[in-house]
Amino acid sequence: MRTAIARNDSEFDFREAETRICRADDKIGEQGKTFAMEGPPTSEFGVEAMAKILALKEPPSAVIAYNDQLAFGLMSGARDVGLTPGKDIAIVGFDDVRASAVRNVPLTTVSTPPSRIGAELARLLMARIKDGGAAAVNIIPPPRLIIRKSCGAPAAGITRKN
Repeated sequence: MRTAIARNDSEFDFREAETRICRADDKIGEQGKTFAMEGPPTSEFGVEAMAKILALKEPPSAVIAYNDQLAFGLMSGARDVGLTPGKDIAIVGFDDVRASAVRNVPLTTVSTPPSRIGAELARLLMARIKDGGAAAVNIIPPPRLIIRKSCGAPAAGITRKN
């Protein structure tokens, strides 16, 4: 299996990007060859990236995007050359934005629940207000894989928890 990873090149999101991508890179590296491409996390870059990815001597069978917006561009880029996401090439995003479920080909994505993140943020903020010396805390909520048609899965709408 050959996999391409479309990464974020912005310094602002560097740590988050590394966390997202390194975990995927490690797992995929165990399975086969990877190719990484870096650029802004936008649909426009996704279209450009897909053109470059498909021009490789051995194009990948799957592409993992830094976020859903980038994945939408990858899907458009695939369709531009006559490929059907989920059939001819697997595409996976990250964030589970609302549009992911209602695309022409629904996007497989990794979800980190924003409501849970917001609740934890509020709890930590209240603790910090109450006790200004409260220790800094790093919380990473467990991700969920939302399996939809863009990955080539026959059953859409399956959710897997880590």
